Amino acid sequence: MTARRQDPSPAPPRPARHGTVDVFAEAGDEEVRVGCIQSGDVQAAVFQSRKGGVATVPFRQTVVLQSRLLG
Repeated sequence: MTARRQDPSPAPPRPARHGTVDVFAEAGDEEVRVGCIQSGDVQAAVFQSRKGGVATVPFRQTVVLQSRLLG
């Protein structure tokens, strides 16, 4: 029976988790959206505001890309 070697390298980091809040606040004709990101003990929030409304697809892309940077 042979002894099993243990790999000294640490486990890979867990990917960042992200979630979004559709519409955080509306003030007049300006809309604010918030995306929440967590990676380990780091928490982040992405805010976007725009007169007339924040586009959904670019906002989600921003949140996903920021979570990849943290992850």
